[in-house]
Amino acid sequence: MASDGDRDSQEALRLQSVVDRERAKLRALQDISSALGSTLDLGELLEMILDRISEVMEADRSTLYLLDEETDELWSKVLQGEEVQEIRLKPGEGLAGAVASTGKPLNIKDAYQDVRFDATWDRATGYRTRSTLCVPMKNQHGRTIGVVQVLNKHEGHFTVADEALLTALASHAAVSIENSKLFLSVVGKNIELLETKEQLEKKIRELDVLFEITQVAASAMELDELLAGVLARTMRATDAEAASILLADQHTGDLTFRAAVGGEPDRVKKMKIKAGQGISGWVAENGRPQIVNRVDEDPRHSTHISEEVGYHPKSVLCVPLRWDDGA
Repeated sequence: MASDGDRDSQEALRLQSVVDRERAKLRALQDISSALGSTLDLGELLEMILDRISEVMEADRSTLYLLDEETDELWSKVLQGEEVQEIRLKPGEGLAGAVASTGKPLNIKDAYQDVRFDATWDRATGYRTRSTLCVPMKNQHGRTIGVVQVLNKHEGHFTVADEALLTALASHAAVSIENSKLFLSVVGKNIELLETKEQLEKKIRELDVLFEITQVAASAMELDELLAGVLARTMRATDAEAASILLADQHTGDLTFRAAVGGEPDRVKKMKIKAGQGISGWVAENGRPQIVNRVDEDPRHSTHISEEVGYHPKSVLCVPLRWDDGA
């Protein structure tokens, strides 16, 4: 028969164990609070929430479902073996679906005794679900945006106090998730605006160049002046280092440099390209534009011209020039 001293010692150990568990819960709650305010990345946020909720609730595992506003389905990603799989539940499907539909918590001692429980995942993984606590995640407007579910309390069943605690955690998590979604939405819209702005600015630059070329064509007194003006403005529009205009001999098809700007223009103008040779010769012969971003890897590139001129292009944009009759 245990003495009073033994009973006191056992009671002291039990109380110490309770205090230790409550302290662990408090630390986990503090960690969750800090974690929720530390990132706006949705994936990282969900991982932080789930890691700590299982510890706080003294549960085997936890799952966080989010509501897909386009399909009205709940979705979540879970780890099965080494693969991450997505779970999707239709409105009212399973325990989590029922909670999402009603907006009310479910606290079940034995999931297999509830007709709404879907044991498909248990059968697929070999896991055995016993006690289950599901609570809705509601935003500041009271709208359900997801469900938090915890499974299999380590000792006994989930209590009313557990339900209140998980509800508070879910509400806190909902605010952070909404903030993350809002942040991502704003970033996405800003990116779209920037892309639109860049496209508009590019179009304006192109129109400016065309307008300037028209002015040059109207004011130039000599052909060389006209060609040099056109090349200078084309370089600015394409952000190029150098540009040239080559004309084909009507009889031989050989190309000569009629105008050149940037690089080594004086040397370039003395060069001639045989018909069909080099990238320019290919474009003249085939009548199709060419974009070559790695000139040194293109077999058509006339390396001897680069060596003689002393200018080595890295990329080339080459387009055919046609007269009004198409030649």
